[in-house]
Amino acid sequence: MLGNLAVGATAMMGQAKAMEVISANISNLNTNGYKASNVQFKSILGSKVANENQTAGMIPIQRQSVGTSGLISNTGNNLDIAVSGRGMLILTGQKNGKTNVYYGRDGSLHTQIAKDGRSELVDKNNKNLQGFMYDEATETYLPTLSSVTFDETKPMPFETSTIASMVGTLPATSKVGTASLDPTDQTAGKHVKMSVSAINPAGQSQILHLNLTHTGHKEWTMTYDGPVGKDGNPTTITQQAKFDSHGDLVSPKKIDLGWGVSTTLHLSQNGNEYIPGRSDINGHKPGYINKVSFDDKGVLYASFNNGHIRPIAKIPVARFINPNGLAAENGNIYSETDTSGSPLVNTIEETNGTTKIVPNSVELSNADLSSSFSNMIKTQQAYSAASKIITTYDAMEQTAREIVR
Repeated sequence: MLGNLAVGATAMMGQAKAMEVISANISNLNTNGYKASNVQFKSILGSKVANENQTAGMIPIQRQSVGTSGLISNTGNNLDIAVSGRGMLILTGQKNGKTNVYYGRDGSLHTQIAKDGRSELVDKNNKNLQGFMYDEATETYLPTLSSVTFDETKPMPFETSTIASMVGTLPATSKVGTASLDPTDQTAGKHVKMSVSAINPAGQSQILHLNLTHTGHKEWTMTYDGPVGKDGNPTTITQQAKFDSHGDLVSPKKIDLGWGVSTTLHLSQNGNEYIPGRSDINGHKPGYINKVSFDDKGVLYASFNNGHIRPIAKIPVARFINPNGLAAENGNIYSETDTSGSPLVNTIEETNGTTKIVPNSVELSNADLSSSFSNMIKTQQAYSAASKIITTYDAMEQTAREIVR
């Protein structure tokens, strides 16, 4: 009789465990990256009677769905990322005085100030996001994982302009003028003024000018800013520009503007109007980080207020043979187990299209409300039925005691 009561007791305890898991799924419907669980049951056998195994009830087994993705929702937050496909973000954090590695799918990230004053990217548990940091000296990503950090207080140093190009088509039918005339007078196309904004060796913006005057057949006189003289003013250099019968520039192909900016001239002579082209130059002012954001390859970029963009780090994903075997930790993250196997760490490019990073987005919970309510009703009914087992056996035992009397 006591064995029969145990069958009912294990049934009630199993259904109570199922209700616990269902409740957790419902309570985490709005938890980003949450992975729902379900409970399955297996029977257990008691002692043998007349060479037959006696059923002694059942035990619950909780199963995770870590490998099942949730929907992806755009948040508009430039620090949020969602993993689409296989893989998990890699995180590190302290536990019992040790640095442990964790894995998660919740890419709701924010910054906090580290002990060294740098900004570090962390998740909602303040666990550090791991990535391959970009080395500006070698212009490559470092081969070992580390916490993703960047310095918002340190400016990008200015870069002096050293290389430029000037592009334009000069009029071939303009009247011939004299080089001594005012170069700003561009009437009849005989005077052309070209300029480019450069960064001088002091880190300041400076306009470098190239003035051209049509002084002969297929010939223009160029005057431009040269090196700064002893009086502190730039010197003026005069040089002849010659064109061939097709209107292409023969010489000079290059000139040194200002403090030695090597400038390639892409000039031609055609038509009766000056047609400016696009002039380019290197160099930039100092700049501070005003925004950081991800691309779909998992690269974190820093945007500076001088218009430049530089990579900070590349975020990889960890992929497991059996992600459902990971051990759940507080804060909707997981740790490696023998059942899950060791992770394979890949960049997004190395996943061959099976995994993507979705910027400005998060992965929602994969728990389903309708199925949770359906399972709740079934579990409640099973629990009530299991309680009837106990009350029925109790009544049977009472009958047996009365027979003895």
